[in-house]
Amino acid sequence: MKVSRRWLSASAAVSLLLLLVHVIIRSVSDSQRASSPRTSAAADEELLPVVVPAPTIKLFVYNLGHQPHIARNWQTCVYDRPLEFDQYAEELRIVSRLLESSFLTTDPELADFFLVPVAPMCFMKSFMAQWATRGCDYEPRHKYDRKCAAAGAVSPREALNAHYKAVLEEIALLPYVARRRGKDHVFIFPHGQGANDFKDWRYNIRHSIFLTPEGNVEQTPVDLRADDATWFRFDPYKDIVIPGHVGHWAQLTAPDSATHRHAIFLFFRGNFGAPGSVRWQIAEAARALAVEHPQLQLAVEHTDVSTSARFADEDLRAYVEQMRVARFCPVARGATQWTRRLFEAIAAGCLPVLVNDALALPFERFVDYDRFIVRVPESSIARGLAQLPRMSMGDVARRRREMARVAPLFRYATSSKSMRSSIGGDDRGEPDAFALIMAELGV
Repeated sequence: MKVSRRWLSASAAVSLLLLLVHVIIRSVSDSQRASSPRTSAAADEELLPVVVPAPTIKLFVYNLGHQPHIARNWQTCVYDRPLEFDQYAEELRIVSRLLESSFLTTDPELADFFLVPVAPMCFMKSFMAQWATRGCDYEPRHKYDRKCAAAGAVSPREALNAHYKAVLEEIALLPYVARRRGKDHVFIFPHGQGANDFKDWRYNIRHSIFLTPEGNVEQTPVDLRADDATWFRFDPYKDIVIPGHVGHWAQLTAPDSATHRHAIFLFFRGNFGAPGSVRWQIAEAARALAVEHPQLQLAVEHTDVSTSARFADEDLRAYVEQMRVARFCPVARGATQWTRRLFEAIAAGCLPVLVNDALALPFERFVDYDRFIVRVPESSIARGLAQLPRMSMGDVARRRREMARVAPLFRYATSSKSMRSSIGGDDRGEPDAFALIMAELGV
């Protein structure tokens, strides 16, 4: 049977036309899908709880005989304010949770890791409170006051340094430190200076694992020499960055009226620092933003409010209430690289605008921060903040959904007795900061 060449040409033309139409329809469909809001199925997927692998590790906790076991009796710690509000309380919450968890072993021969329960901030503040009764008033930032010298006291940091050495001498009576040169020993440093709480750390525990919120990977604090070889820098190959403790977490996450949500476009309240500093530049860029967009409500105020204070304090109450109704919260370094403002913003549902080029964040193995954080280089602060009004409400909503999904991972639950998760969790059964720390150790 012969088929005319004309018929073949017409058939080929029709086929080519149909193929072209299919390609155009597919292209338009993909374009609409990319530009339109996510489907309900995708939105539901974002709200699924974070799945954290269950480690099988065991930890032994040294019971230091020369002092009361601070992890078992929090009342022995004298902080500036109630423990539940103090920003250093993770040094006790982690140990307390571990003592109740399935990760604990009382047989050191079965242990994968050994926790040395020194609570440095508990020790120093208790030490200063003890000498205060003798007329010794230490100046801010733990400086050695002349009155203290006259009273016969020593510097709190010198006392803490001696305390660490006494602890190390005690645990050295057992064979486990020397067995691996301390590489399987864990120390908690809740302060912004990391391991520098122990002045001689480099000569005694440099191989050990440090749990600290201070994830500084590049810069040295301005008040120290750049060539100071003893300054602690976070080591990503052995150390673990942990969240700072937020005592007013419940107040930050309290339900609010939908009519007030995002009433404040940008919230930046705190100490702006010296002219030219990163925080000062953020404040200046925010003021310029207010001039360019007068319709936006900004809360930018220089204040020395202490977010460790009692929630009843008026300054802290105003700080929390404004953050809860803000859309963007710039987060810059404090006296050192880390700041608790990041975790406060996450709890409050305020999108963090991270202005820090040298900070390792907690649990980066499990949390994709770029799904909700807005990163602004320190060299382009004004330009970065100027871009914020251009972010669509759809993008803001998507980022907030993702942030709400991971927010429980940065909270320290008070007890593990009611856990319903195999790896640990808060009283709702969700993984919390302690669970993620155990997961990091188990990797």
